[in-house]
Amino acid sequence: MDDRNPIPMPTQEERAQSIRRAVEAGLPPARPRWRELPWSALVFGVEDCLFLAAILGGLCFFSAVPLAREQHYALSALLFVVSPALYAALQVLTAWKDSQSGTLEWKRTCRVSPRTVAALRMLAFGGAASAACLPLDVLVWALSGGRLSLPRLLGLSFAGLFVYAALTLLCQKALRRGGILLPPLLWAALGAGLLRWRQGLAVLDGIPTLVFALTAAAALACCLGEVRQAVRYPNRGGFSYALR
Repeated sequence: MDDRNPIPMPTQEERAQSIRRAVEAGLPPARPRWRELPWSALVFGVEDCLFLAAILGGLCFFSAVPLAREQHYALSALLFVVSPALYAALQVLTAWKDSQSGTLEWKRTCRVSPRTVAALRMLAFGGAASAACLPLDVLVWALSGGRLSLPRLLGLSFAGLFVYAALTLLCQKALRRGGILLPPLLWAALGAGLLRWRQGLAVLDGIPTLVFALTAAAALACCLGEVRQAVRYPNRGGFSYALR
C-alpha cells in the first residue's frame, strides 16, 4: 500500500447509512400484520364459545320481550341493561376458554400480539352485538305498543352496549387478570338495583333521547380509540405482560 495515497475510509455516519440502505433493500415493504389476520384466527379454539354465547344472549334478549308487555314502567332500564348481554357473553366465554385450553399461550408465540387479537375481537363482537340489538329493539317496540319511539329504544340499546364495552376496557386496564369478570358483575348489580328503584326508573324515562345518543357516541369513540392504539402499538406494555 502506498502511504502517500491512502484509501479514504468511510465515516461512522456513512457506514450507518450504508447499513440502513442494505437492510431496507433486503426487507419487503412493511405492512400492518393485523391486516393479514384471517377471521378464523380470531375465533381459533373458541368456536363452541361463540355458539354458547349466542344462546345465552338470545335467552337474555327474549326474556326482555314478555317483560316489555308486563312492566312498561321498567322498559327503558330493561333495554339498557340487557343490550350488552351478547357482547358480555362473548367476551367472558372466549377469555375463559383461552385461559383454560392453552390457546392464550399459543397466541403469545404468534406474529400478531394477543393485545391486537383482543382488539380485533372486540370490534367483531361489538359489531355482532350491535346487529343483534336492532331486531330486539324493533320487537320490543312492537310489543310495547309504541309506548317509546324506536329511535329512543335504539339510543338506549347502543348506550348500554357501548358504555359496557368502555367499562370492560377500563377494568382490563386497571386490573389486568380480573378485569374480564368484574364488568358483568358490576353490570348485573347495576341492573338489579335500577330495576328495583322506582324513582330511578322515572329519572331514566325523563332523560332525553339525544343524551343517550351522545353517550353511545362518546363510549364508542373511547372503544375505537383503544382499538386503534392496540393495532398501532401492539407491543406497548409488553414488559409487564411478559413478566406475567
